[in-house]
Amino acid sequence: MTPHERSMVEFVVKWYRFGNGDEYILPAFGIAPGIFYQRVLWLLDTDKDHYLDSRTEQQLREFCMRKLSLLSPEGPQPTSTS
Repeated sequence: MTPHERSMVEFVVKWYRFGNGDEYILPAFGIAPGIFYQRVLWLLDTDKDHYLDSRTEQQLREFCMRKLSLLSPEGPQPTSTS
């Protein structure tokens, strides 16, 4: 994982318990919350070492999916790897 990717996962680890933090995503990462949560889901789906135990990983997935469903009436959209 790159340092930037790790910081994205660490951000979600920090904020998922509170159910918020969206207002800090654009200033910290330069992208909209919807894109941010899609990228975090992609990171969790890759073989990259994200250093999380399986329970925390599942909680982060659920949090990102919930945030995406709130941000988009159509629900989470697939991310492009290119």
